[in-house]
Amino acid sequence: MSKDWQELERAYRKTSYWLLEGLVESDRVMVLRVDEPCPEGFFKLVAGKPWALLTSCNPGSMPLDTESNALLYRKLRDRVAAEGLQHLAAVGVELEVGWMEPMLLVWPLELSDALVFAKTLGQRAILAEKPGESDCSEGLVGLFYTEE
Repeated sequence: MSKDWQELERAYRKTSYWLLEGLVESDRVMVLRVDEPCPEGFFKLVAGKPWALLTSCNPGSMPLDTESNALLYRKLRDRVAAEGLQHLAAVGVELEVGWMEPMLLVWPLELSDALVFAKTLGQRAILAEKPGESDCSEGLVGLFYTEE
């Protein structure tokens, strides 16, 4: 893995991914983190369907201005809605560097389809449930790359 990819992976793993909509059975914000169990109530939220956390901002991990990212995010929401997928607003937050990026929790979306979807958006990685790696009822959050 190149130094660029290693730095990117460290950044993804340090980030907390906050769901901004769809609170279930409590008023606590649900937070996803790579390699940790999904929060309680998460699978009820997505009706037990396969899911992915996607963004359209900063394609290729190249920072864009706020206005450009806002336009890309609106286009992502429109595309997801046009495809009939369920979705809720989310945000990736990395406090050390003060980074925040709007995202969407999208379902039902199989991992392979989510990776193709993200690649068409110019994204390098997504979050989704790790298939078959947990006997935990809420599953584990996995980090998946659109290319190696």
